Amino acid sequence: MTIREFYRPDGKPDDKAWLYDSVLTFIAQMNNHERAYTGKKMPRTERSIYNLFAPLSGTPFLVTRPSWEEKSRKVKRAMLAAVLKRLIEDGKIRVCGMLYPNLKSMNGREVSQRKSDTHLFGSDHDGVIRSYDETNALQAIADALGEHDA
Repeated sequence: MTIREFYRPDGKPDDKAWLYDSVLTFIAQMNNHERAYTGKKMPRTERSIYNLFAPLSGTPFLVTRPSWEEKSRKVKRAMLAAVLKRLIEDGKIRVCGMLYPNLKSMNGREVSQRKSDTHLFGSDHDGVIRSYDETNALQAIADALGEHDA
């Protein structure tokens, strides 16, 4: 897509469309590490998506739009959460893994990681770290129909 497609008809930047396309591209494409070492695409974790598009400090690693960099982290986090929900609803990506924290045996390192996650994702985050993978049409149909035992 061209940059012009990410502008609304009134000429203002359309960050929702840009973010939708950028997150989908990030989840769908293999990175250089995967090409060199594994040869296959791995799922993207929620943590890597948030670190890439709304890092805790500094500017995002990606080449971003000036209108995106002007937004606060609260707005970026909310927009990322909404875009991930929309991508799942549209059938473009799926949740392929969930990592639940073990709250009973939390040692100091796990508590520190939980505090870091709360800071990264926001205080309303449920603590579950999800992994996302892109879907194709057949996978989306199979997910919609549910799993059947043969």
